[in-house]
Amino acid sequence: MPPKKRSHIGRHTAAAAAKKAKRSAINASAVAAQRASEDPQQRATRLATNAAVASYDAASTASDGPETRSKRSAIKASAVAAQRASEDPQQRATRLATNAAVASYDAASTASDGPETRSKRNAINASAVAAQRASGDPQQRATRLATNAAVASYDAASTASDGPETRSKRSAIKASAVAAQRASEDPQQRATRLATNAAATAASTFSTHSHDSDQQRSTFQRNSRRRGLTSPNRPYWHLRAFKYEPNFNYSMHADINIGEMFFN
Repeated sequence: MPPKKRSHIGRHTAAAAAKKAKRSAINASAVAAQRASEDPQQRATRLATNAAVASYDAASTASDGPETRSKRSAIKASAVAAQRASEDPQQRATRLATNAAVASYDAASTASDGPETRSKRNAINASAVAAQRASGDPQQRATRLATNAAVASYDAASTASDGPETRSKRSAIKASAVAAQRASEDPQQRATRLATNAAATAASTFSTHSHDSDQQRSTFQRNSRRRGLTSPNRPYWHLRAFKYEPNFNYSMHADINIGEMFFN
């Protein structure tokens, strides 16, 4: 039997990739439609179920040893990296669009929550992350940081290869999402956001100004020391002229103007 031609293999691979992308898009649209049609009680039940499953998984994995956890994290990271490295531009665009749609839906659904619900959710998320990081050993932390760095590097490399049109579309999507989120804010949410931004800006400005002032002070001190060694400043020469020394050659310095002196 003659070997298959490379063009046939490429066609079959492209067809399989197209089918996979189409299936992923259908699944994503089905999930989005299902979540959009659920009422607040259904959403609360789904979130509670997901939280219970996540808590059970966390409890079951917490009993694993460091070696098992590091192996599992490495397997997941390599699987994600291999999957993203093997996807074509259409698959990547579909994945990013799905993630953007899910993020937009989550943002819209959480924007309708009250301040108490949001504060509870933030506290639960923060405590879960803190507990997970506190239970990790140095090897787990190194693996997590390495995985995050690898994902960030891959995302940066993949977005750097995008064209101007793709970047402009992504910027427009982000801008519209931010605009929609801010338009749905109530006065309390807006006040909280502005206060948080003001505090962050003040902290950043203070750190920048303190760094600049320290750098400027060190520059002044360094220049002052240099002037003291090479060319002293004007007050020094005025003081030197006031305390006249006959053995000092004042004519060598143009910034000192001493008239004719008479001695009785």
